[in-house]
Amino acid sequence: MLLQLQRLYHNVTSFQVIKLSIHTIFYHHLIVQRKILSVQYVLFRHNTI
Repeated sequence: MLLQLQRLYHNVTSFQVIKLSIHTIFYHHLIVQRKILSVQYVLFRHNTI
């Protein structure tokens, strides 16, 4: 019984870690995309002037 609980706990914690890393990667990706977009926007405005 205790072993099963430990195994379950381990699965849950590893799942949480995976979820957290996915969130972190996704968030970082969004930030990078926004930076790229803002740079492109500035370049575009600079070229049109």
